[in-house]
Amino acid sequence: MKRLLLCLPLLFVCTGSASADQHASSGDLIPTASQTQTQFLVKLSEFRLDENVQIGTTEEETLETIRKQKVTPFESIQISVIAGTESMAQFGKRVSVVTGKTISRERTMQQTEQINIGTTLQVNLALHDQGVIANINYSTARLSGEGTDASPPDVLTNTAHAEQQYKLGEQRLLIARSGTESWIVVVTITALQ
Repeated sequence: MKRLLLCLPLLFVCTGSASADQHASSGDLIPTASQTQTQFLVKLSEFRLDENVQIGTTEEETLETIRKQKVTPFESIQISVIAGTESMAQFGKRVSVVTGKTISRERTMQQTEQINIGTTLQVNLALHDQGVIANINYSTARLSGEGTDASPPDVLTNTAHAEQQYKLGEQRLLIARSGTESWIVVVTITALQ
């Protein structure tokens, strides 16, 4: 009888523990209202302008220059993102470039090197009362020119990393660089239904 009395509390503890574990694990599978997030579409467009963007030009003036010139994007990426999660897109390839040549008595051999080129976009969004806060990391690596037997083509790399507030549906300037060729990156974020 004493054994039975000792086993009953142990049975209740084990049953309660198993029941609590079952509720905890099933709760993880069904999202609660606070876990449900809005999905957004992030559109990033890279522009190249023949004229330089002057230092001191405002964001609105830069965007207006793009609109007036009716410049088509050099590259454009759209990615859907859920607030609170990170989304990433990567497009690229490995290319062989001639880095030199070796001349022997019988023949000439080209020396080559494998180079990675492409684009990477990482986006993380957080909800904000006036839209979203976006943490955006955008980088590109592209060949410039053809190169020669004496020297390979240049690899141009550009990277922009910024955290900004976005009003939904409105363009924002992520980065603008002036030089021999202006490099401008514009981002628009909209809510998806």
